[in-house]
Amino acid sequence: MKTHVLSNASKGVTSKFIPKQDGPYVVSRKVSPTTYVLTSPKTGAVVGKYHMSDLRRYHDRGGECPEPIAPKQRRGRPRKVQS
Repeated sequence: MKTHVLSNASKGVTSKFIPKQDGPYVVSRKVSPTTYVLTSPKTGAVVGKYHMSDLRRYHDRGGECPEPIAPKQRRGRPRKVQS
């Protein structure tokens, strides 16, 4: 499910670093062709009704962060190599 969190400087929250998706949730009921009722899988409580454009399939990543493909490049001029 998409989240829309606004930045709040007094709380130290930056929307740039907050995940854009939240989940996983279970689709419990189809209200209309485009609206679904979501429930929490742990508690079974209804989370709310959401439009299908706000929903994405949840993919479990196993709780591990993937390794970067290329090393991070440093900015600026490269260091001198003494030979």
